[in-house]
Amino acid sequence: MNRIKVSFDTWIQLLGMVGVLGGLIFVGLEMRQTQTIALAAQANARTEMLLSRSLVIFEGRAELMHKVQTSRTEDLDEFERTAKNSLDSWSYALQANNYFQYQLGLLDDEQWKVIEQRIQESWDTCEMRPLYTRDADTAFADYLATLKDNCDE
Repeated sequence: MNRIKVSFDTWIQLLGMVGVLGGLIFVGLEMRQTQTIALAAQANARTEMLLSRSLVIFEGRAELMHKVQTSRTEDLDEFERTAKNSLDSWSYALQANNYFQYQLGLLDDEQWKVIEQRIQESWDTCEMRPLYTRDADTAFADYLATLKDNCDE
């Protein structure tokens, strides 16, 4: 039986190549994580801009906010209905962003359970349903389709 002798230099080169390969894998994982965080930051920036625009109507008008949150739409005048639509758009945008963050793995399951309950409560507000079905992106729309539909009952 012939034994193959491998020199010490060859072992060192092999270990060096394994080290370089491990480093490349680590760099790839870091780049992926950085991309995920950048996507989340971009989504947050868009959501913040939309939220600021949606809530500007309520600045210094706490009574308007209270009225549109506690009154039926039929009981509101045209301006108040516009304010209610802004508030509903704000709620939708926040929930869609939270869903995106959860899909990226940036929200833990405990946080998501609370958010999911709020999404279901909004989904159960049947008059908000057109907003959800009109504006939902594909992933969020697919998620909404899995929710219990209490409006058809």
